[in-house]
Amino acid sequence: KLHILGGEVAESAQKCTHLIASKVKRTVKFLMAVSKVKHIVTPEWLEECFKCQKFIDEQNYLLRDAEAEVLFSFSLEESLRRAHVSLLFKAKYFYITPGICPSLSAMKAIVKCAGGKVLSKQLSIRKLMEHKQDKSLSEIILIACENDLHLCQEYSARGI
Repeated sequence: KLHILGGEVAESAQKCTHLIASKVKRTVKFLMAVSKVKHIVTPEWLEECFKCQKFIDEQNYLLRDAEAEVLFSFSLEESLRRAHVSLLFKAKYFYITPGICPSLSAMKAIVKCAGGKVLSKQLSIRKLMEHKQDKSLSEIILIACENDLHLCQEYSARGI
């Protein structure tokens, strides 16, 4: 139906304008899309477009998932609005520990879609302390999982 209407399935989140979803999901594709798409619509939008034989206004078909918004403590509408104003992770750096789930490559993709930069190696305590004291420098965020907490013990002990 999408192809008949003249649309195409995007090969990457960067090229995507619409995400069609029946509910909020914490998948890599969904999380990447939130940073890039103009509209997250229900499948009914595509059905109605097909009936009209043209792409129609999305407003009446925007995804609403109150259950997921409560569960994950967020507003999808607000998240999309903020993503259109400025990328969520613009000017932020991330160090992601290797055992993270979803995979390191998936987390990198999500962070990069939202404008963040991923550090390729773990920074020394000295470097992080310097960075923490200089408020003009970009924020560094550490993402770790329980299995990698041993990699973060020294940070935690120093109040990082």
